Amino acid sequence: VFLNLLHKDHREPFIRTLRESGVNLTPWDAEFRIHSLDGIEKWVRVAATPEAIEDGVIWHGYVTDISQRKRNETAIEKLAFYDPLTELPNRRMFLERMANAVESCKANGGHGALLFIDLDNFKTLNDTMGHDTGDIFLTQVAERLSGCVGDHGMVARIGGDEFVIVLEFPEGGQPVATRQAIVTANKVLAAMRKEFQLGILDHRSSASVGVVVFDGACQGPE
Repeated sequence: VFLNLLHKDHREPFIRTLRESGVNLTPWDAEFRIHSLDGIEKWVRVAATPEAIEDGVIWHGYVTDISQRKRNETAIEKLAFYDPLTELPNRRMFLERMANAVESCKANGGHGALLFIDLDNFKTLNDTMGHDTGDIFLTQVAERLSGCVGDHGMVARIGGDEFVIVLEFPEGGQPVATRQAIVTANKVLAAMRKEFQLGILDHRSSASVGVVVFDGACQGPE
């Protein structure tokens, strides 16, 4: 019955760790996501000690609901790696993603592209219309930029009005990365030219986009 409650991605780890504990007679301590009988998704920790008996193995232990702890961990991670206004990855996550992208290119001989996006005249909007209007604008910019990126990329906000897009093509050559970077940059420019509805204000904007193509020889995200 418990196996049926497990999230589909956790069934294999459940069976594997249980089998390892039984074969080696080592403590079983693992965490799993389940759907409770009332349909609510929860996290549980299983902690048990195996005992060999005549016809097999039994476990003595307990199951603890750790859902609140998992929620707290998620909230802390979000604060550490995501921009609270736009909910995009922040500079810290961007640097980690770039480092991983460079390592991936180094291992596979692939290429990637980095797009730097600077919003034109954002300071003027912020100063004349107020920070609340500026925040609405930044949130809408984040949504539009996310719509310009496919499965190969990530959008991050790294400063007040500074955004970046990381594109990864682990097995693609420089022509592929360059072509896709240009396509994405044109999408960004087109998206930014469309009118923004900021409360009662109809606002038109533009952006400047810089592009860098990189490979595994890149020295690092900076």
